[in-house]
Amino acid sequence: MTWTSEIARSALPTIGVRNLAVLLESAYAWWKRGEGGMTDGGIVFAERRLKRCGSPLLIAFLVVLQAGCNSGPRLMAVSGQVTFEGQPIRQGTIEFVPTEGTSGPSTGGKIEDGRYEVAIRRGAREGGVYRVVITALKKSGKTAPNLANPSGPPVDLLENFIPPEYSEQSTLKVRISSRAKENQFDFALRRSSVLREKGS
Repeated sequence: MTWTSEIARSALPTIGVRNLAVLLESAYAWWKRGEGGMTDGGIVFAERRLKRCGSPLLIAFLVVLQAGCNSGPRLMAVSGQVTFEGQPIRQGTIEFVPTEGTSGPSTGGKIEDGRYEVAIRRGAREGGVYRVVITALKKSGKTAPNLANPSGPPVDLLENFIPPEYSEQSTLKVRISSRAKENQFDFALRRSSVLREKGS
């Protein structure tokens, strides 16, 4: 919320340092309780905190904060399982790339023992469509000179063993729901086809 600095500068002469500190503290707690998004419980918490100061101006600024933070789609957590030829991918990465007019940056995370989780603070936009790019490496059987230690053994070269249709040329897509429980996406990858199951 970079715009809070502008609010702070305009509010300071009117409500004073102490009340401004309470305002910003409450706004942060409000934001934190929603893990990057506003919740009904967070609103109640912030309003009670501000009303203790007895200043209607603080409540007015709270409304401004609410309007600013609530603008645009919410971020949603995403999670699921990834397997290749029926086996969990031990280590890899998954990336969600905005497509079909979805705004915002890409997001994603690590795949560990066949599972991935993207926390809400780095989540995907509610209602957005994302192309899914999955990468996992294995030894290629080739080696290269050890530049860090020329006298040491050669370095194993790694290669991405995920087929292009799921990685650099991925055709996998997901749409992010406003319902958190619907944002679990499981991917069962095959050498020539993919079965994608959307969990409940």
